[in-house]
Amino acid sequence: MAGDEIFDVTGFPTVRRDAPEPDDAGVVSRILGAVIGPVNVDLRPATSAIVTSVGATPITTTLLAANLGAIPRTASFYNDSNRFCFLKLGVGATSVSFTVKLGPRSFYEITDPGFDGIVTGVWTAGAVGTMLITELT
Repeated sequence: MAGDEIFDVTGFPTVRRDAPEPDDAGVVSRILGAVIGPVNVDLRPATSAIVTSVGATPITTTLLAANLGAIPRTASFYNDSNRFCFLKLGVGATSVSFTVKLGPRSFYEITDPGFDGIVTGVWTAGAVGTMLITELT
């Protein structure tokens, strides 16, 4: 719809409020509903990195503690073990309640806008190794 597009510095629309079209290419962000007031975006880069490791275990364990009230963080997780790890953004990861199932030697990343809740994980039986975690704030 005319007047509903927001253009970037190149003159191409970056946000559209109409429904996606079958021929839309690439990643298309749509606003489905009304935006009331300004939308604030924090583009500050991370200023610190904390690297930790958590031993693989078949018992649900905390990979990252909650970071409530702080700036949401981004983090990367590398499953440096010989078994699958069920990683959950939230409490109580299990083989049926998880965010991502990480295979041995695989990687998962929490990207912007970040996450400030607890992250838990649990490995399948016989796991040997660790979860290597890099937290950026």
